[in-house]
Amino acid sequence: LLPVGSFLLVFAQNGIWQVGPGASGYFTATSYSVRKIIEIGCTSSASVVVAEGVPHFWASSGIYRITQDANSGFLVAENLTQARLNSFYGSIAIEDKRLSQAVYDDLSKRIYWLYTANAALVDYNYDYALVYDLRLDAFVKLAFVSDTTGYVSTALSIKDTASVEGKVKFVAVTGTGTSITFCDMSDYTAFEDFGISEPEAYII
Repeated sequence: LLPVGSFLLVFAQNGIWQVGPGASGYFTATSYSVRKIIEIGCTSSASVVVAEGVPHFWASSGIYRITQDANSGFLVAENLTQARLNSFYGSIAIEDKRLSQAVYDDLSKRIYWLYTANAALVDYNYDYALVYDLRLDAFVKLAFVSDTTGYVSTALSIKDTASVEGKVKFVAVTGTGTSITFCDMSDYTAFEDFGISEPEAYII
């Protein structure tokens, strides 16, 4: 479930719905509207991400974004990969699409979708990222050096940074699962990422 504007979006395996206000103009227990946006469902709830107010998600047939039609006012789904990445996206196994994760960097205006291509890696061990740059309207693929003893497990976007390169950090597991390392796209060599002091943190 994802609130967007005055709508509540429902991402399911058998389609995407918008739940909107009723005749009164707001939600009540007896007054609301339901409309199916697209028959194609979402493969991974973790792939759903809002970038600049626009929802994006992975489906079996492509990467979609949901925008509001200027004429009708209805929400519509647009396939971003059909005209340019159709063969490549189709080569990603459906099992790997179901495990994809998304994170948005509002500084660089890029969405990162983590996915696995190496069959030797177990679930949620990622060796690739498909990156969509909103400003360039372009995709690029990132490959991580990974094997069963070292891999990327997730990604996150930090709140504040002095870097101009981005806010996404990758969480890497190394040493057969005995160590966790935070990585980023920066070329800093100092211990403190981005050259700033970071607050103490812990992981559950």
